[in-house]
Amino acid sequence: MSETPLHFKTITELAELIESKALSPVEVTDAMLDRIRERDPQYKSYATVMAEQERRREMVDRRHPILSTVRQCALLSISRSSVYYRPRGHSHHPGEPRLGPQSHRRRVSSDSSSIQTDL
Repeated sequence: MSETPLHFKTITELAELIESKALSPVEVTDAMLDRIRERDPQYKSYATVMAEQERRREMVDRRHPILSTVRQCALLSISRSSVYYRPRGHSHHPGEPRLGPQSHRRRVSSDSSSIQTDL
């Protein structure tokens, strides 16, 4: 049997391939952008495709031993917030901590007299 194309794989299958280093996030991004370029003239389903910005964002390595995320973003001419925050519905990279609004939760006791924040 032939291999399933990337655009038909589930997000779970893609995550497993990325975690096992069999596939990189950049390869997934490129495959999806190729699919959009191939099909969008027929379907006209995208108003704006920000391919170059997405490729640059995927190049940032938050765990780089020398270059900070801020410096990498400056070198790539992208906003630092585009690395830390994703539009709703997008998950974080496997193995990386969640950042942004979801990074802390507030717990309120039943009598509402005390609030505890987890960071």
